[in-house]
Amino acid sequence: MDCGIGLDCFSLDDTAYYPIIGPDCNIAIGIALFENKQSISVYPNPMNTITIFHFGSMLENAELTIYNVYGQRMESIHPISGETFHLERGDLSPGLYFYEVKQNDKRPITGKLIISN
Repeated sequence: MDCGIGLDCFSLDDTAYYPIIGPDCNIAIGIALFENKQSISVYPNPMNTITIFHFGSMLENAELTIYNVYGQRMESIHPISGETFHLERGDLSPGLYFYEVKQNDKRPITGKLIISN
């Protein structure tokens, strides 16, 4: 199949292209970046006993989920409303965590949270 210039490839189910010896084809070599206009600031980070999430806009009926480095859900707080939220450490051990904030049908916002001794 001659479909352009550059890399040698073949078609699998007319959708995927893999380099092999053969005719030239164009294949995807990257993806477009999605710019999330929403932002969250978390301070202090690293935290000891409490940290503040500042969302930059009003949230209604949102959910904050905290995951450990293994992807296990450690804590989920729902509903969250307002521009800020105070997260208490509770039983979370020192270490690196990831947070996800979801609100209705909007794209989730994620980030890192460090808990110190």
